[in-house]
Amino acid sequence: MRQSTSNRRFTTSHPFNDAIFDCSHNLAGSKGKSPIPVLEKYHACITNLHLKDRTADGGNLPRGQGQTPIKEVLQLMKKEKWTLPAEPERR
Repeated sequence: MRQSTSNRRFTTSHPFNDAIFDCSHNLAGSKGKSPIPVLEKYHACITNLHLKDRTADGGNLPRGQGQTPIKEVLQLMKKEKWTLPAEPERR
């Protein structure tokens, strides 16, 4: 995760730290890297997951036509039995 403007690292050690994670923003912000490693590392503090399909350069597309690994994210959630809400977003 990026450092905040106060230059503190994101941490999961406080009970009130939680996050809404947008897989497509991660994809675009990282220039095409998969959001799955971030999910695996921080899933315990993610309270809501946004799923939208887009390209690495940030262009939004209909689901199934972009580079966001939506299917793989959902498969990982099922495999790990994570129960956080995953909300599909329209383009």
